[in-house]
Parts: sequence; structure tokens; C-alpha cells
Amino acid sequence: MGDFVYAGGLVLSSDQTSRFVTTNVEGLLDRISKESLQRLASTQAGIVRTEVDSAFDAARTMARSLEVVAAKPENAGSSPILRRAQLNGILLGVLKDNPRFNGTYSAWLPDAIDGMDSSFVGRKDIGSDATGRALPYWTRDAGGKIAVQPLVEYDSRELHPNGVMKGGWFIGPQTNGKESILAPLAYIVQGKPVFLATMSVPITINGAFAGVAGADFDLSFVQALAEKVNASIYGGKGSVSIVSNAGLVVASSANSRAIGGPFSAIEPQADKEMAILRDGEAAVRQDDERGMLKVFAPVALGRTGTAWSIIITVPQALVMAEAIDLNASLSARARTDLFWQVVSAVAVTVLALLAMAVVAQGVSGPITRLTTALRRMAGGEHIGEIAGADRKDEIGDISRAVDQIRLGLEEEGRRKAVEAEDARQRQDQERRATMQTLAEGFENAMGEVVNQVGSASNQLSRSATTMASATQRVAVESETAAGASQSASSNVQTVASAAEELASSIEEIKRQVDESARIVATAAP
Repeated sequence: MGDFVYAGGLVLSSDQTSRFVTTNVEGLLDRISKESLQRLASTQAGIVRTEVDSAFDAARTMARSLEVVAAKPENAGSSPILRRAQLNGILLGVLKDNPRFNGTYSAWLPDAIDGMDSSFVGRKDIGSDATGRALPYWTRDAGGKIAVQPLVEYDSRELHPNGVMKGGWFIGPQTNGKESILAPLAYIVQGKPVFLATMSVPITINGAFAGVAGADFDLSFVQALAEKVNASIYGGKGSVSIVSNAGLVVASSANSRAIGGPFSAIEPQADKEMAILRDGEAAVRQDDERGMLKVFAPVALGRTGTAWSIIITVPQALVMAEAIDLNASLSARARTDLFWQVVSAVAVTVLALLAMAVVAQGVSGPITRLTTALRRMAGGEHIGEIAGADRKDEIGDISRAVDQIRLGLEEEGRRKAVEAEDARQRQDQERRATMQTLAEGFENAMGEVVNQVGSASNQLSRSATTMASATQRVAVESETAAGASQSASSNVQTVASAAEELASSIEEIKRQVDESARIVATAAP
């Protein structure tokens, strides 16, 4: 039975081990898949960050250069009449050196660069509008054509339909003195509407805000990156989105028309994920309702303290496909192993039962005989030597132990028999001594009684004889006293009769005393 339980336990343990391995392998593959997606998302976040940082670096370089140009001549500044030409030369040079840039620009406060705004009113060819302010915006279209135009809406606090402030790229640095990134920003470039990501850096002259220098790139680059990444994972069956910390779509491989709109337009769970987007966290979420897995990777944006998020969304079934295939393979292998384990367990159990039957036959017989011997000894029966005491196994050990019990009981019986015989002899001696003492005492006591009664009887007999003689003399002498004499005679006869009866009783007592003495004497040794 123990082997059967062991075999059954072995099969159960094997099955549980198989389940444990399968579960852990599934968990391992799931973790590896998630980590792989996180690494991929982080890598793409690094690519986007590199582009953003390059734009910020260019903007910083332009801002520092323009601060030197606009300084007072005594502080190594340029001649005011040359400054606008130098400004445009710097912007154009940076744009040419950075093919990914969509444009470079600089916007100044009134008369902040050279004090000559009135001389450049309406000069769009050098980037001035009707105010004459320095507002050049150098752009490159899809064909590579570079042109300049004045910036627009630089001082507008109105909001685009997606909530982005139109002039935020200028007003933000002017207000807080910090770098700014706006995206997706709807803008007109060479007469065509586009969505841009624009990075601007404040320009300060003598510690005071004077304007901004910036660079931007068309979000079509980011959109192309999102589509490329999505095509490289799980056959393009997922999606890749880039979303701003304000919850606006910067790029979407699933729907390019969603750019500039709210993330909620393409993601039903957007409200639940806004905290991750706002804080720029790296995270992994499972959307069990739709069976989707989402990986979030932050894209740090220069020195702004904000971040975009790259979101890779794939069906869980695709992520777990490898785990599912491996699980199926392991399950099939486990079923095969379990079958042979069951067969082996049954075979082992049958052999074990046969072995147990043989062993039991060799053990149960001697044990039964030993049990019978113990019962007989417990009933007080004397038995001979115990069979099996000469064996060299455990049965022999038990048989020898039972034989020791037998010998002990026999020795105890002999000891008790001797003690009983000694006790009986002591009791007989004590009884005979006691009976002898009683007999002697009784005989002496009865002898005294008999002697006393005999003496009294003799005295009474003598008195009766005397009275009879006296009575006869009186009868002769007095006839008148005949009646009295007759009465006295009658009394004398009565006394005589009583004396005779007493004598008979005494004789009987004496006989009985003699008989008692004889019995006592007979009982004594």
C-alpha cells in the first residue's frame, strides 16, 4: 500500500511539477516579452529625444550667438546696421546644417535687436512684418526649397482647437525665462498647413528678455518613425503612438489623421492613462477588456522638465503566442510522460504487492504463533521452548524476547510455589499451636468444672441421705406428723431424683469433655 501511495504521489508530484514548470515558463516568457517591448520603446524614445535635443542644441547655439550679436558695441556687439543680416545668416546656416529641421526662427521684442524696427517695416524678404520687428522664419518644404517669411501669431494667447496656445513658443519663454517645446502645433509653412514640434530658447541681453531663437521639425518625421517601429514588431499587428504630456497625439501609426487631436480619440482608456502621460513614467499596463498590452516609455524634452510618451500597444495573444506554443508543447510532453509514469507506477505497485504478499506470508505465520504463545502464557499455561528463537532476523529477535518472557514467568511460578509452601507450613504450625493451646485451656477449665460439680453432687447426696434417715425417725416417733412427714419424704425423693439427674448430666459433660480432648489430641501431630 505504501508503494502504491508513493507511486501515486510520484505521478501527482510529476504532474504538479509539469504544471509548475509550464506556469513559470509562461511567466518568464511574458516577462521577457514585456521587457523586450520596454527596451524597444526606450530605444525609440531615445531616437526621438535625440532629434528633440538636436533642435534644442541648435536653438541654444543660435540664442547664445545672437546674444553676442545684439550686445552693445563696447561689449563686442555688432554694428546695429549689420545685425539683421547676421541674424538671418545664422538662422539659414543652422537650417542648412540640419536636414531634419523643418525651420529655424527668431522673434524679438520691439527694437530689441538693433533699435531700427521703423527702417524694416513690411520687409518680408528679411523676416519683418508691418511692425518692422525682427521676426525671420526660415523654412524648408518637402522638395528641399528654403525660404524666409515673417513669424505670425507670436504674441497671440488664443488657443488652437487642440488647446495649444498659438504664441506659446514666444510667450512661454518671455513669461518664465525657460526653454519651451510646443507640439503638435498647427502652423502655415510656405502656404501649407502642417503640424510642427517647435523648440524655443530665450535670448537675454544684459539679463533681460529680448526674444527667442528656435528650431522646429515637421511631425511627419515622428509619424514615419512610429510607423516604422510598428511594422517591425509582431508583423505590424499592434500600434505605436507618441503622445504629449498634455494628452495630444504627436504621432500615431494606426491613424495619421489623429495627429494634433486628443489621445482619447484613438484610445478608449486614455483617461486612465493620463497620470502616466502627465508624469512621464515608464510603465506596462494590461487592458484585459480588449486583450491588449501597453508599454509606456518617456521621451525627456530638453530642459523643459516635461516629457512625451511613446506607447506601444500589442494584442496579448501575440505577446504570449510563443508562450502558448511552448505551453502546448510542454503539455503534450507532460501528458506523454504522465502516461508512462502511470504505467510504471502500476507495474511497480503490482510488483510491490506481490513482494508484500510473500513477505507477509513469511512474517504473519511466526507472528501468529508468537501471539498464541503469549496468550497461553497469559492464561497461566506452561509451554515449551518458543519456535523461531534461533532466527537471525527481526522475527528471531521477537521470538527470543517472548522466550525470555516465558522463562521469566516460569521462574516467577517456581518462586511463588516455594513461597506458597513455606506460607502453608507456617500456617499449619501456627494452627496446631493455637489448637493445642485452646485444647489444653479448655480441658483444664472443664476439669475444674467437673470437679466442682462432683463435689457439690456428693455433698448433696450426703445431705439427702441424712434427711432420709431423719425423716424415718420422725415417722416412727410421731404419727400426727404423718402428713408432714409424707410431704418431706416426697421432697427428699424429688431432691434425690434431681441429684441423680445432675450426676447423669455431669457424666455426660465429662464424656463430652473427654471426647473434645480426644479430638484435639487427634488434631495435634
